[in-house]
Amino acid sequence: MDDYTQGAARERIFETITLILERGLTFARNFVFNTSETLDAEAFEPSRLPSDQQNRLLRSFNRHWNITGFTEDELDRHPGLEPIEADIETHAVIVAIVRSMMPHAVVGGEEASDADWAVVDAAPLGTIIYSVDAIDGSLPYDSMTFGFSVNVSVHVRRESGDELLAVGIANSSGYIAIWDTVGVHAGTVGDVLQIIAEPLVADDIRAETVAAVAAQGKDRSLADELLNDLDLILSTLGGAPVSLGLVVGRLGAIVSFKPQAIHDAVYLPILTSLGITIVTSDGRLIDSGSVGAYFTKVGRDENGVILRPVPAFVAARNPITAHRLREKLFGPLPESDR
Repeated sequence: MDDYTQGAARERIFETITLILERGLTFARNFVFNTSETLDAEAFEPSRLPSDQQNRLLRSFNRHWNITGFTEDELDRHPGLEPIEADIETHAVIVAIVRSMMPHAVVGGEEASDADWAVVDAAPLGTIIYSVDAIDGSLPYDSMTFGFSVNVSVHVRRESGDELLAVGIANSSGYIAIWDTVGVHAGTVGDVLQIIAEPLVADDIRAETVAAVAAQGKDRSLADELLNDLDLILSTLGGAPVSLGLVVGRLGAIVSFKPQAIHDAVYLPILTSLGITIVTSDGRLIDSGSVGAYFTKVGRDENGVILRPVPAFVAARNPITAHRLREKLFGPLPESDR
């Protein structure tokens, strides 16, 4: 059995994740400046090109690989808002990076097509699987130009399921964090990442600051208890883009009201490794020993809908805050579970 958790294999995966995060973020930021120019490149190595050349190469890449976006049926099954053009094209850039760095790996994720997912579903044992959300937070991305992230997780297919090898996030502020079997690596895009054992900011945490995944009206009603609490400083732009606020900032807590897909919740292994308390809506603790159980199947259900195995949860720097928010939002636990 191949061991992808150490040595050259681990380093290759780490390098690929870093390129995905840095190039994906750069491409997304510069997407508005894309032109219709094409680039005639004999060597297909987009990860080694400056971002402006990547933009031009992407046009050729799309024509070569026949990337045309989603069908109507795929759009009907797409979670959340309809993907914008930047979502689809940034995803294509990431696919190109994976193909150039690890040709035998496969890629699924938020903007993966039915054909892409069919390849993931049929992947044999030992296959490396990348699950990506090219632009997590596309609403703030194209309306406010901040508050988004590039998310990636990496698995290897085993008989027992899809084993999690590594995850990574880069947010629109340029902060980056990667978790693998060595630990959590954090820093800023373009710089050498440092291994950390605890959040970079340990003092003066603003426990009253909460970021909830509740920007849309249908989700905002779930945050009524938070919106009506005058002691809290609340943002409704929660999730992966702000998760690094628990790592390099002073954010107090993140709340997810609904189950999440793997590519949405890639920050959980990072947070658990740093000792941040995560409690599910039904009171279970997610720690570094149990977090992998939610990341054992990259794929979709029988209706072609992306699986959402990660339950609703509260993540907080302070354990008391985590449990208080959980009870406030999801109700007291039965006596037998206390």
